[in-house]
Amino acid sequence: MARHQVTAIANSSSRANQPLVTVAIPSKNRADCLRRCLAAVRAQSYRPIEIIVVDDGSVPPLAGLGSDVRVIRNDPSRGACAARNQALAAALGDYVVFFDDDAEPKEPTLIARALAWRESVSSLGAIAFRQLRADGSPLPWQPLRTERPCYAPWFYTYGCMVDRRAVMRAGAFLEVLGIYGEEQEFSLRLLDCGLNIVYDPTLSVVHHHEPVGRNERANQVRGRRNWTVAILLRYPLWMVVPALANYWFWVWRNRGRGGFDWAGFGQALGGVIPLIPYIRRSRSPVKLSTLRLRRRLTTAKFVLALPSNDATSNHQPGEESEYPLPENA
Repeated sequence: MARHQVTAIANSSSRANQPLVTVAIPSKNRADCLRRCLAAVRAQSYRPIEIIVVDDGSVPPLAGLGSDVRVIRNDPSRGACAARNQALAAALGDYVVFFDDDAEPKEPTLIARALAWRESVSSLGAIAFRQLRADGSPLPWQPLRTERPCYAPWFYTYGCMVDRRAVMRAGAFLEVLGIYGEEQEFSLRLLDCGLNIVYDPTLSVVHHHEPVGRNERANQVRGRRNWTVAILLRYPLWMVVPALANYWFWVWRNRGRGGFDWAGFGQALGGVIPLIPYIRRSRSPVKLSTLRLRRRLTTAKFVLALPSNDATSNHQPGEESEYPLPENA
């Protein structure tokens, strides 16, 4: 979509008192998945929206996505964090909804219902969505182990909504982290800026986990490297060693039947070494109160009532689910 067309939508949205929402989808070599995601986005009941696809080095380049899609092309690939930052910088909407290209909103009211939280929660930075399998069953990894909306310590970008201006105060996604574990570092900076993260499990995306471009073991190693880097960047110096020991003990304790992955441990720590100059230049610890808050949000459920104007939801609070907690430093 041409930029003047998007601007016209933004102007009409202000007259109707409906904020423009930007839907941002980074994509690489998954054209079929992307089209499925775009179809679900176009089926959303909320208007006005703009759609941005960041083509992060697809071969061949993504094409034929529709006149309502603004495409940002990277050649060569710059990685998921850079793609999200590009979308945030280009977005005209007050709110940005991120989807992975192999995910899709489950219900056509998702964006409208997510926006309802802005009236209920002050200093709202991000809203985290639940991820489901194609058959509707929940995937193991969720922002929190709960069936009820609550304040959360982090969000994941397979599906979420952020207040664009608020999150830009916290800075951009760290491009050196690439992918896996980068949201936790970013979420820590959001909390440090006094912004709230809400997890609403009644807002769901279907996450297909497309195997193209996905190497689960490499992603696991990268995620553990990124947790280590996040601790080195954001923890007060006197807490770094205990936090690293606590995190890697968590990894060892959850090693599974195959035993502890010593090779992966070496690869993760080896991946930190090239980043040491960056860490030394960029170290900016968060407040101790922020770390305490994140710990409380991880271990306790600060339950929220669904927005009173969310008439589209038939959710009833249920029992706590048996989902494992995300990795916690």
